[in-house]
Amino acid sequence: MLNTVRVLCVAIAFAGTCTSTPGWAQEQKGPQTAPPFDISGTWEFHVRSDNKITGNPVFTFKQEGTRLTGQYRGLFGEAPVEGKVEGSVVSFSFVGRSQGQQAVIAYSGAIERVAGKESMSGTIDFGGLMGGSWTANRRAAKRPRG
Repeated sequence: MLNTVRVLCVAIAFAGTCTSTPGWAQEQKGPQTAPPFDISGTWEFHVRSDNKITGNPVFTFKQEGTRLTGQYRGLFGEAPVEGKVEGSVVSFSFVGRSQGQQAVIAYSGAIERVAGKESMSGTIDFGGLMGGSWTANRRAAKRPRG
């Protein structure tokens, strides 16, 4: 009878450990870490199309988590921008208008930080008509005079 009680106690104890979630599998509850890059602010771009046309648009971004919104100013006038930042990968687009035509201009690329300064580079798709490449640097904040 004593052995039966011991076996039953061991079985109950074992069943309890088998049905509970092990510590390594429990959901982590701590502060959420911020994304590695926040590209909010004004950026100066240098764009070069596959047929060697160049331009220097300016983008102003606002990043909330991975969501990216902003404004484009350049060869295609002004347009709202939408996109995302996931880790060091960035993608965004806007509808460009030129000579009565419109097309989605889509950028994708990578963000990097070297010596404390962030820059971006990648490829661009001009509505499926042609491609190109781009680089960008964050515009330096203006210092107040005084």
